[in-house]
Amino acid sequence: MKIQAQNLTFKYPGESTPTLKDINLTIEPGESLAIVGYNGSGKTTLLKVLIGLYDHGGRLLVNDVPTQYFYDGQLHRRTTACFQEYSKHFLSLRDNVALGRTTSDKAGDSRIVEALSRAEGKSILEKVDLDTVLNPHGVGSEALSEELQQEQDEMNKRMGSNVKSLSLGQWQKVSLARGFVASEQADLVVFDEPSASLDPSAEKALFSKIRSLSAKRDAGDDKEIGSTTTIYISHRFSTVRNADKIAVVENGTVLEHGSHDNLMERNGRYRELFEISREGYVD
Repeated sequence: MKIQAQNLTFKYPGESTPTLKDINLTIEPGESLAIVGYNGSGKTTLLKVLIGLYDHGGRLLVNDVPTQYFYDGQLHRRTTACFQEYSKHFLSLRDNVALGRTTSDKAGDSRIVEALSRAEGKSILEKVDLDTVLNPHGVGSEALSEELQQEQDEMNKRMGSNVKSLSLGQWQKVSLARGFVASEQADLVVFDEPSASLDPSAEKALFSKIRSLSAKRDAGDDKEIGSTTTIYISHRFSTVRNADKIAVVENGTVLEHGSHDNLMERNGRYRELFEISREGYVD
């Protein structure tokens, strides 16, 4: 999927100052784009505008066609997004990953296991199986409201010992696996800080698999090799540097845009951020 932003702007309702302004960038089909910048610079807002979740000013084109010419939901059906605020459901592990996209047959289950593996979450299957119901609220949490506590007690009563809890990091891997399952039918896949709860080893493996989305296509697929575009936000420059393109967002606009090598040669904000990140590891 090709995405073009031309003088793109966005302002939250009730705000006088635009959150995004004068955004101009092009992402070619099959490319990976990393979005970086300081907290509060507008990275997540830009991501949501690019995938059509927010109305905007300026022009946004997909495959050279302005987005207003697509039917409602037409683009969203070809897009998969994993945000930091992922959902957790009082459902089985299978249904938490698939969310209706696959069946419970052997072929569907193998896809779910493969997605968990790609999300560095295969170890979850050492604790639970695909039929295990996951408790999104935790077990015995004093912070639960009375309503949620009643829901938890009812599900525990109905399911017995087949209700289990996962850690925050494990839940993030379930969310990522959900994204990988959905990516099978997507032309655009986006991730917002996908490695926030992962250790460095799992993070490195995860980003390798994210980048492979743009290249991996089975012979029987109806899409061209490399047609899936990936966009992700990350503060980990060890992974950002491998993206095809990098956009540095600051004060609501794209300050710099290019490859890692190109941006390092410019000796601008990207190099500054990269050096700060590297010093943190060296020290």
